[in-house]
Amino acid sequence: MDEKTKQILEEVRELNKQRKFQEALDLINKNIEDDPAVYNALGFIKMNLGKYKESLKDYDEAIKREKNSAFLYSNKAFVYFRMQDWKNTILELNNAIKKNPTIPEFYELRAKANMLNNNTKESLEDIEEAIKLAPTQEKFYEKKKEIINIIQLKTETDNIAENIFENAREHFKKKEFYTAAALLQKAISIKETGEFYELIGICKNNLNNFEEGLKDLEKAKKLDPKKDSIYRNIAKTLLSLGGMTNYKKSLKEYDTAIKLDPKPIWYFERSYVYIRLQENKKALEDINITLKFDPNNPMFLTRKGDIYAYSGNIDKAIEYYDKALVIDPLNKEIYDKKEGALLAKEKKIDFSQFREKGMYG
Repeated sequence: MDEKTKQILEEVRELNKQRKFQEALDLINKNIEDDPAVYNALGFIKMNLGKYKESLKDYDEAIKREKNSAFLYSNKAFVYFRMQDWKNTILELNNAIKKNPTIPEFYELRAKANMLNNNTKESLEDIEEAIKLAPTQEKFYEKKKEIINIIQLKTETDNIAENIFENAREHFKKKEFYTAAALLQKAISIKETGEFYELIGICKNNLNNFEEGLKDLEKAKKLDPKKDSIYRNIAKTLLSLGGMTNYKKSLKEYDTAIKLDPKPIWYFERSYVYIRLQENKKALEDINITLKFDPNNPMFLTRKGDIYAYSGNIDKAIEYYDKALVIDPLNKEIYDKKEGALLAKEKKIDFSQFREKGMYG
């Protein structure tokens, strides 16, 4: 760095101390140098002017020119902290700590970000690491007490929310959906979890409030993106809303559920979506997968009959309805479908009437 740049940066530091950020920015812009210290200064000024995206770009430019500087990563992390983007704050502090694991303030800031991101265990671990590195700094001990108090309070409130949730689940089992939904709303006001939002979404669906149910299920998905049942319940909601667009969206949700956990029931349910989309070959592929897992399931056999009937292969439809009736001889729904198939075969009703008799299971 040449003497002119050093002098300009010193003037910039003085202006920053006086919080004259715009003047500092103008000074740098007039005398810009391709130096990481300059980009670092620009990043700091723009952050204080609320120009966060520009600030991040400047820190990226500084890091390109000085990749081993832990402080550049920590400065960039602080921009994300100002933006309340806790995940990226943590990621950038991870980078800073990899470059230099001896700076207690890095752990202090990561402890704050972890706490705000509901990572209470990690937050406590970070502040304990800061204490190890700077055992004489009282502020870290005070922060540790604060974190422990928050964890204790969170545990107490979490227990209250879980108890309300269990109560809601009992009402749900009794099909008391209004009561269950009201209790779940109370639990969510205390603690937001994917499980809570999933169940309240299902309650609303059972009350035929599909649009609101879908909103809750989408929230559940954000909170718990690895839970297959959430995608399945979103898929079912979209089916209930109807329309080709929603059917296609439903298919994608089932695809994700199956990727997460290929349960036979997910294939069975997805076959229904394919029927609605008039993709009978794919529907048949799905139902064949379910029958490999459970070849004597009357529900699966009936669905296979439905697919054949919808494809116009009435003889095959009757064959699979008969197989289902051998296992479940008192099932009136299967008898009705077989009767419809027989009438269609004898041409006493046309195919469209046959569909109206419960073709889709």
